[in-house]
Amino acid sequence: MKEKARQEIERLRAEINRHNFLYYVDNAPEISDRAFDDLLRRLIDLEAAHPEFASADSPTSKVGGAPAEGFARMTHAVPMLSIDFVRTPDKLRKFDQDVRKKLGRPPSGYVVEPKIDGVAVTLWYERGSLARGGTRGDGSEGDEITANLAAVRSVPLRLDPLGRGPAPPAVLEVRGEAYMTWASFEKANAALAAEGREPFANPRNSTAGTLKQLDPKVVASRRISFAAHGIGTVDPNPFKTYTEIRGFLGTAGLPPASPAARCADMDGVIEAIPGWERDRPDLPFPSDGIVIKIDDLAEREGVGSAPKYPRWAIAFKFEAESAVTAITDVDFQVGQSGQITPVANLRPVELAGTTVSRASLHNFEMVRRKDIRTGDRVVVEKAGEIIPYVIRSLSEVRAGAEEPLVPPDRCPACSQPLDADDSRTAVSCANQSCPGRLKAQLRHWASRGAMDIEGLGAKIVDLLVDRGMVSSQADLYSLSAPDLEPLDRMGARSAAALAGAIEASKDRSLARLLFALGIQHVGAEAAKNLAGEFGTIEALMSADVGRLESARAIGPVIARSVHDFVRNARNRDLIARLANAGVARSRWASWFSVIGRPFRSPRTVRALCCVRLLTGHRRQGSSDEARG
Repeated sequence: MKEKARQEIERLRAEINRHNFLYYVDNAPEISDRAFDDLLRRLIDLEAAHPEFASADSPTSKVGGAPAEGFARMTHAVPMLSIDFVRTPDKLRKFDQDVRKKLGRPPSGYVVEPKIDGVAVTLWYERGSLARGGTRGDGSEGDEITANLAAVRSVPLRLDPLGRGPAPPAVLEVRGEAYMTWASFEKANAALAAEGREPFANPRNSTAGTLKQLDPKVVASRRISFAAHGIGTVDPNPFKTYTEIRGFLGTAGLPPASPAARCADMDGVIEAIPGWERDRPDLPFPSDGIVIKIDDLAEREGVGSAPKYPRWAIAFKFEAESAVTAITDVDFQVGQSGQITPVANLRPVELAGTTVSRASLHNFEMVRRKDIRTGDRVVVEKAGEIIPYVIRSLSEVRAGAEEPLVPPDRCPACSQPLDADDSRTAVSCANQSCPGRLKAQLRHWASRGAMDIEGLGAKIVDLLVDRGMVSSQADLYSLSAPDLEPLDRMGARSAAALAGAIEASKDRSLARLLFALGIQHVGAEAAKNLAGEFGTIEALMSADVGRLESARAIGPVIARSVHDFVRNARNRDLIARLANAGVARSRWASWFSVIGRPFRSPRTVRALCCVRLLTGHRRQGSSDEARG
């Protein structure tokens, strides 16, 4: 009986692997989704009845394993770089000229692929089996999310499950994009709506949020897809061209980004652009352009890379999609600093695959300059296919009932009189205790680029503030699951997940903390530079304006803004409370305290670590991009 069960388990595994390959790689499925699910359910039941035949690379692993307690960090031996982009054919020709100068001759050819709007991830295979996987993070280090990536059906747990191709290298790191198809995105949002939860704004956010779930079963249920677009570390390296890599990856069971084309030169690429743009709406996934790469790997090495981008690849972004709709009315939102921003409520319109019903008008100066009025018909675009904004009003079709937009006299959140300049184009609330300002600060604090607190969306923030449960960012860290559970539509499971996400955010880097604090003029890049220069928030707080200004890429405006922020008593109290809660202890600060102070700054420590990495480890392969 046991032998019969073992044979049936092995037969089902082989059959399911074959159908996965046909579906995700060959794009030629032979059975329906329901029939596939029946096969998978049969295998699950058999493995449960016979645990002695368990296997780590069984297709049932993609159903999702036990929830994780948190994510470890994963260092990238070959950095995961971003891709620079252009919007005109002339800029593509300039890129081609730069390549020719570096090589001393024209490149032998370019490969063109769609630019998938997803989340960059890496898969590390050892002797053909998936060993670990992670996110791009800051390019040098990301989150290790092996269990979540193993739950993605198009990610093979073992390369070449059908035995069609050559043996894979002993070590193979595959770079690619995790993404949601439009169909999967709609199903995921429908499921969230049925649970009374806030839907995702777009497929990219949905993918990012899903991959950060601690329960792989959630990943499995949302049908994330994967497309390979390059390699990182490979040992030994048998490849000479990217075309060879694409062929190997397809045979190995890793679907490459598709469709793709090889062009002999940049003229061929430019001639093909109208066709790519025409076919974009037919793609099953969100895409805002194409990626052009040198095919020959030796030529890539000859061209090299800049600190942020490879010089052998470039993205061409299509023009944003636009639509015409009407402004029904205008709301006034309070920002982190108290600035009042007009937000247009629109007659819902389909744009770039999603329904748009709101768009920021940015500020009253822009409203006046563009002469935007309530009731106007307007042209709306999406920046990067994510952020909707109003391009212009169609004043020529006004009927006469449209009304000029007048800035409010009182704060819409706290009713306090507003401060305004002489022209009333800059209007703000000076009330430090304004609940509208606090809500904006908390939304920014929890955002992806800041402390990245999964589940702390706008609706939850509103409830926490309206019920008086938090009066600052520091108060978040005193909340427990029982505190959160009574919130509307929360429930025990969601409350525990949010409490865990808040706790996990304590370990974010100093750069993320500085960005999350919402210091005026300090964006993500300036925050990284400040963190790299000072190493600890204590060192930053004790620096004078001159010292701040001497930091890399920190000019007088940012230096003065940071200095004023950390000298403010209210802000100093917030930072102290965050530190007492266990927040604001950066990784660099702990390294610095261990090593002592023989070096001027943690940047020196980082440089020495890079030297150690370069000299102490054999690294092969070429870095590939993380697109998006």
